[in-house]
Amino acid sequence: MASSTAAYSYEQGAVVQLPSENLRRVVNAPRHSWNEDFISRIADLIKLQRNWNGYGAEPVGFHAAQFAVSMVASACPPYVSEPQVVPGPNGDLQIEWHSLEYDIELHVVAPFEVTAVRYTGDNCEEIQLSNDFTIVSQWLDQMESAIAARAAAA
Repeated sequence: MASSTAAYSYEQGAVVQLPSENLRRVVNAPRHSWNEDFISRIADLIKLQRNWNGYGAEPVGFHAAQFAVSMVASACPPYVSEPQVVPGPNGDLQIEWHSLEYDIELHVVAPFEVTAVRYTGDNCEEIQLSNDFTIVSQWLDQMESAIAARAAAA
């Protein structure tokens, strides 16, 4: 597998080297205080080897990881807390936010193939998304509003 390199510019996005020497794609990086940590975690997940979990798991796919970065950039309001990033066994990954009121999980199977789930108390909403993450942005806004209301009441 060819290695990838990236030069980050937080104003303009990232230029990511793809396997062919002449192919590059500009990725809009999220503009959050946790941006560098998020990008670093994604980069670490791409480096996982086959069988990383001891049960035959596939390495996290570059294209799924790249899509996840773009998805977070488009879905996250600027004040949203840092998500957790978890590798899946099939080269996929999951982006997660958890609070007392909400659990929001985005399962990135491949580019344009995302299962979004929100748990609120006893309710569960699950939808399939491809390129419009407006609902996720709304969920995150509602989650952060609930967190702020709880903090104000304390």
